[in-house]
Amino acid sequence: MNEVNLNAPVVIDKSTASNSVFCFLGEFGYEMISWIPYLLYLKKKVGITLNTISRKGSKPFYYFSDKHFEVDPRFIGDTWGNPEHYIRLMNNNQNVNIIHPGIDFINKKQISVDGAEWENKDIHSFINTNNYLTPDYKHINLKLPFELTKPYVVLNNKYFRQWFHKYKAPINYYDRKELDNIITTLMDFGYSVVYNHFIENTSSDEYFEFDFKSASYNDERFVDLNEYYKSLKLEERNMLQLTLFNDADFVIGTQGGNMYLPAVCGKDLWILMRHGQYIDYIEFAKLYDIQVNVFYEPWHLIETLKSKLINNKYQTDSHIYYDKLYYAITGNTKT
Repeated sequence: MNEVNLNAPVVIDKSTASNSVFCFLGEFGYEMISWIPYLLYLKKKVGITLNTISRKGSKPFYYFSDKHFEVDPRFIGDTWGNPEHYIRLMNNNQNVNIIHPGIDFINKKQISVDGAEWENKDIHSFINTNNYLTPDYKHINLKLPFELTKPYVVLNNKYFRQWFHKYKAPINYYDRKELDNIITTLMDFGYSVVYNHFIENTSSDEYFEFDFKSASYNDERFVDLNEYYKSLKLEERNMLQLTLFNDADFVIGTQGGNMYLPAVCGKDLWILMRHGQYIDYIEFAKLYDIQVNVFYEPWHLIETLKSKLINNKYQTDSHIYYDKLYYAITGNTKT
């Protein structure tokens, strides 16, 4: 079993697929862009009985799966998943036909079920939608564990190392001063702000200490999700995120998988991207009919957002804040 070719082609019929388990042990972004839409197509269009394996807390993302299993975070690796993790899982389940995406960064593995090919093997490219269905998470609408005044914006942040061959420290993140500026700007325009610094412990991510000290915001319009994540299981955290994304006006965040989920929920994105690929977000913009705004530095994002808000591109009920900030920036009275 240890000599298995993880990139061997998988060409099977509907019956074989229904008795197999489709497994993904890689990055969340790859899963959302490429893997989940293909499996949804197999379920809805090919008509297989779908059995799936993925990360801890992933059940809400696989709502269409007939039987879903979750693995310990130590199995979750980089890009499409680490070879040793797939081999270990297959060795532990030798009576199960496990189908996975393979391990090459630009994936070459062939997977075909009743002639329906898995086609999106490079997530940083154009999305082929022939055998592809976009998931819909709008049905997820939990009762929030806190009071939240509308309208609101979700502010995503992260602080971990990406691209180990290039960087020794985090590159795409908002620091304390930048967060203060974003939050103050949004509140000045009458928005509530939900701060979301979601951490998923995997075998490949290297997190750094980040002290936001959110208690300094003594305002009922500010919510720090980390205060609530402490008492929630991973699945409950994901359900909470989906609920909030579904009802947010728009989402501000950083490059990475943390911005794919709000895109799937149909929200306009404001993204800080000092390093990373842009095309996958453009493709999501077409698929989900959203606007994607990408910036190299936070100050540019903030100033552009202010301009949008001043010109009433996003509606708020706070005309007092709106007129005050318009005068402060332009020196003119809004008529």
